[in-house]
Amino acid sequence: MSILHLEAGEIVINLAVEKPYSMEKKKLRVAILTRSFKVSSWKYYAVEEIIKSGIAEIAFTAKFRLQSSEVDKKWDNAFLYRSYLRLEKLKWKGSAKASVLKNIKDLFTEKQDTVKFDLEKTEGCYQLKEDGLSRLVNARLDVIYLLDYIPLRFESANPSRFGVWYNHFGMAGCKGESLVGLWEFLKGSPFIFSGLRAFQTHPFQEQILYESKGPVNRFSINATGESCFWKSAGFIHRKLNELYRKQTLSPIRHPESEMQGNNHKIPDLTDLMRVNLVFMKRYLKEKFINRFYSQKWGLQFQFNSQETSVLNAMKPLLPPKNKFWADPFVYKNNERYYIFLEESYTGKKKKGFISVSEINSKGVMSQPRKVIERSYHMSYPFVFQHLGKHYMIPETNQNYTIELYQCKEFPYHWEFVKNLKEHISAVDTTLFFHNSTWWIFTNMKEHKQASLWDELFLFYTDDPISSDWTPHPDNPIVSDVTKARPAGKIFTQNNKIFRPAQNCSYRYGYGLSIQEITDLTPSSYKEIESISYTPKDLKGISGLHTFNKSDGLTIIDAVMKKKKITG
Repeated sequence: MSILHLEAGEIVINLAVEKPYSMEKKKLRVAILTRSFKVSSWKYYAVEEIIKSGIAEIAFTAKFRLQSSEVDKKWDNAFLYRSYLRLEKLKWKGSAKASVLKNIKDLFTEKQDTVKFDLEKTEGCYQLKEDGLSRLVNARLDVIYLLDYIPLRFESANPSRFGVWYNHFGMAGCKGESLVGLWEFLKGSPFIFSGLRAFQTHPFQEQILYESKGPVNRFSINATGESCFWKSAGFIHRKLNELYRKQTLSPIRHPESEMQGNNHKIPDLTDLMRVNLVFMKRYLKEKFINRFYSQKWGLQFQFNSQETSVLNAMKPLLPPKNKFWADPFVYKNNERYYIFLEESYTGKKKKGFISVSEINSKGVMSQPRKVIERSYHMSYPFVFQHLGKHYMIPETNQNYTIELYQCKEFPYHWEFVKNLKEHISAVDTTLFFHNSTWWIFTNMKEHKQASLWDELFLFYTDDPISSDWTPHPDNPIVSDVTKARPAGKIFTQNNKIFRPAQNCSYRYGYGLSIQEITDLTPSSYKEIESISYTPKDLKGISGLHTFNKSDGLTIIDAVMKKKKITG
C-alpha cells in the first residue's frame, strides 16, 4: 500500500512494490484521492467496502490540499445557509450521521516512505509534472477514486486504465455536499439523481458509470442528503465488482448538458427566503388537507377484466372508521376468492397485522378476520403454494427478518416456520416461479440510514422455503424510487411477464407502475415500463401502492380522499 499526499502545490506518494501486471482475476488496484484524511462517514464507509470486498486493493491513499478557491470563499460567506441547515437538523427527527467526520487512516495499518511531486495549476485544472505522472503510471492503477472532486488532468497519459471516478449528486453536481437536495427541494422535483462518473484525459471524455433515483424529502434538505449519501456509498463497490467480473467497463452514457448548469451556486438570502416560503406552503397545504379532508387506505376491486387499465373502473371496499386496509393479495381456493391484507387501527401508534376476508362475485366482502399478529408491524402478506402446501411471507422489516409461515387450515390458521433471513432490512418480498426456478424480489438497503424505497434486489433458488438464496450479479437490479419497490404479485398476460412496482416519488404510496420483465436469467435482468398510475389519473384517490390480480379479480389499495362534513 502507498500513501499519496498533496500539500500546497505538491504531492507526496508512498509507492507500492510493483508487481507484474495482469487482469486475470487479480485484485483491482485502486488509488484514493482526498482533500483530508478526515472524511464524511459515508465516504469512510465507501472506502471500507472496497477494502472488505476482496476484489480490490488500495494501491495508495492520497491527501491533497488546495489553495482557497473561489467556491471556498463563497462558502466562507454562506453563513445564513449553514445556519439554516443547522436549525433544520434540530427540527428534523432523523440524525445527520453521513456528515460526521471519520479518519480513513484508521482503515490502514501499514506505514511506508513518501515521495514528493509537484502539482501545477493550468487553465483552471490541476496537473502532475511528467516525473510524477510516470510514477503513477508505474503504479499500474485500474481506478483512481476522488473522494473530493477537483478538475484533475494529466499531461500526456492516463495513469489508471479505467479513469478517474467520482460521485455526482443531481443538481448539486460534484461539489458541495451541503447543496445536495437544495435545488430539488426548491424546484419541487419528485426525485434526486445520484451516481458515479468517470473521466479520462487523453482524449478527454466523461461518462456516467452508474445512476440512481432517490426520494426528495418535501420538508427537509438534510433528510434528502442523508439517504442519498448512504446509498451512494455503495456505488463504487458495485461498479468495481462489475469490472472485476466482466474485466471491462460498461458506462451508461455521456453526461447530459442540462446536468452542467449553475449547479454549484451558493444560496443567497433570496434563495433562503424561497426555501422558507416553499416549506411553509407545503406545511400549510398539508394542514389544510388534514383539516378539511379525510384520507384513509381502503380497497378497490373489479371482476372479469383482463386489462391492467382496469384501475379507472374500480369499486370501493371501505374499512370501518377505526381501521384501514392495505396490501391486498387475491387468492382463489376451491372456487372461492380470499383477500389477504394488512389491517391496522387508526391513530398515532398504528401497527399492522395480517387478516383475511372472503369476497363473492357480487363484490360482497366478509368482515376481515385476524390470522397473524406479532409485537412488530406486519404487512404485504404474500401467499404462495409449494408442493401442495400454502405458505406466506409477510413483510416483517421492523423485526429485521424475512419470515415464513405455513397454513395448517386454510385460510385462517397459520404457523411460523422459520426466518428465511435475519439481521436484514428488507420489505415486500415477492416470489415468482419461472423456468424451473424460484425468483425472489425484495427491496433492501445496504446501510441503515438509506431509503427502503429505492433499490430492488433479486435472488434465485430451487427451494422457496430454503434460506439459501443466490444473489443476482447485477444487484440491485433496479435503483429508482419511481419503480423499484414491489407492489404485488408478478403475473403473466399474453405470454408476457409483468411486475407491479411502487412509485414512491413525492411521498410513500404515491403511485404505481406495471413493469414488463423482458429478460430474467441468473446473469441478466431487464424490464421496461408498460403503464403507470398516479393520483392525477384516478378520481378521488390521493395515493396507491398495491396491485394484484388472479382468476378474473383485480384489486388495489388506495388512499381515498373525501371532504369532511362540518357542522
